[in-house]
Amino acid sequence: MDKSIAQYLKPSYFTQSRNPQILKLAEKISGRKKGKAAAKAMFTWVRDKVTWELVNICGAVALARRKPMQAECMDKNFLYVAMCRALGIPARFIILICVMKSTNAKLNVEIPHVASEIYLSGRWTITDPSYSYDTKKLINVCQFGKASWARASSITKVREIPKKVVAGTNDAIKHHPVAKALKKMIAEVRTKDSRALIKVLHRVHRHL
Repeated sequence: MDKSIAQYLKPSYFTQSRNPQILKLAEKISGRKKGKAAAKAMFTWVRDKVTWELVNICGAVALARRKPMQAECMDKNFLYVAMCRALGIPARFIILICVMKSTNAKLNVEIPHVASEIYLSGRWTITDPSYSYDTKKLINVCQFGKASWARASSITKVREIPKKVVAGTNDAIKHHPVAKALKKMIAEVRTKDSRALIKVLHRVHRHL
């Protein structure tokens, strides 16, 4: 494998792909599957089994141990990338400022987002297990191999998310009044409608 691609197999601070627990989980989810089939199985598992929630970002290993398993987009992708790398599938992150795909025409606001890509059969394939069926009233259910965003004003691809980005995001999650309001509104998306949360997202955009 070319060195430029092999670097995306290496473990990193938040994606501890050589951790025995990560490898065990990846093997349990993928079973006898290999390559793309294994990647899709892990994608579906992370998307559907790890509930999207605005909680502290902790990294792949800590998320695998978290009960209940809750995470926002960054941690969900940390876990997915770590498992892919553990099975020998090169994977990297995509940091975006983007408008997410949504059936709600009012949700036309740019937000920070993290997705991922895996390298198979000589090309990179988009993977973003962030959003599942429980948040479909807000953002479309993520699909393997397809972008979860409609358009982006900024796209950066990296082997690992910088620690300062994670620290800054955690600080915002803990202290920013908009984040506190967002946590409260997430429950309404799952039980009612997304109108209240759309208002909050517009407020988030004004603070970017």
